[in-house]
Amino acid sequence: MSTERIFNPRSRKVLRKHIGPAEALSSALVLTALALVVGWVALNPHDPASRDLDHRLLATGEPEKTLYRPPPVPWTDPAAPAMGAGAGAAGGGVDMAPFPMALLAGGWTPGGRVRGFGPDNLYEKINGEAEKFIRQDFRALHYLVLKGPGGAELSIELFDQGSLPGSLGVFSDHRTPDKQVKLLAQPGPEPRPAGMYFPTSGGGIGMAGRYFFRLAGTPATEDTSAKALQVMTALAGLAGNDPGPLLYRVLTGPLGISPAGLDYVRDNVFQYDFAREFWFGSRAPEKPGAAAPPPGAGSRWFLHQAENPAAAQALRDRLLTEGEMEYESLRQQENMSILRHRYLGTHMALGLGGRFICGVENAAAERGLEGELRKCFQALARMNAGQPETGHE
Repeated sequence: MSTERIFNPRSRKVLRKHIGPAEALSSALVLTALALVVGWVALNPHDPASRDLDHRLLATGEPEKTLYRPPPVPWTDPAAPAMGAGAGAAGGGVDMAPFPMALLAGGWTPGGRVRGFGPDNLYEKINGEAEKFIRQDFRALHYLVLKGPGGAELSIELFDQGSLPGSLGVFSDHRTPDKQVKLLAQPGPEPRPAGMYFPTSGGGIGMAGRYFFRLAGTPATEDTSAKALQVMTALAGLAGNDPGPLLYRVLTGPLGISPAGLDYVRDNVFQYDFAREFWFGSRAPEKPGAAAPPPGAGSRWFLHQAENPAAAQALRDRLLTEGEMEYESLRQQENMSILRHRYLGTHMALGLGGRFICGVENAAAERGLEGELRKCFQALARMNAGQPETGHE
């Protein structure tokens, strides 16, 4: 039989012939530590009787004080009204500000304190979305969870965007053509910001005044959806009586646009990086619960207010120059242009008046566009001068 080694026919070679003092010292320290551990265990045997509680104590209730640590509870102000003694009692002693107490209707209670976030730590709550809100002048986020009968929960994110354009800009980012926007309140006799929303599964997304809000109910049932609508209606009251910016009042007043048909685009308007801060308005029903058409469906107004007449004229001229590839000019005057899209056949009217730009896009026909622009600039001149509005024209 052959004695040849199959796997490694070569003999072993000792490559290390010296062990350094550092390695020897570390080995000795490890062995010493192990010896001390073994010695300590040998000299300290476990005695169950010295550590376990006497079974006779179980009848006295004393072990509960030793073994059980009650969980922390939210701190409440001792000076707050007691249960049943007013608004503070309705929230169980929890400070609800800035949320209205009407949110607690129907037996709902706060699930904890209101948490607040600012521009510096907004990412802690909505990481990945923070920049979308900050670029729209975000001020603060207030977060609250409501607990309802049967274990239902409703989480509420209330964003303070500082102004109506900021909240409407965020709302415009959230709405898509398949979302049917509804009014939360009928606009009053004077043009003013009105709440609007679109429902989601068990919740909703809406805005009112400078506030934007998102609600999510768990579980997503008809009850949580109804509660979400009640909460959004209450949040719409936060808008107060602020009439809103001039262009908002023009659109919702003489031009007859429902708040549910408005959009505000801060950047990259018409996909031009130089065009910023435009208001858009599509005609929509003005009844609570009535659905508005999706943004961009059919003809719609667009309005812009520049810093001065020179800036407005420069922007108008650049819009006309950049649009030459897509639009052909049908009629050109000093302060008004009527254009037709080369491929779609739709019409656009673009007008300039002082520091204002008014326009209508996606119109089916040229007829009447000049009159529409004239009506827009007349309303702007009248309302900018502080004259009272006479109603829809």
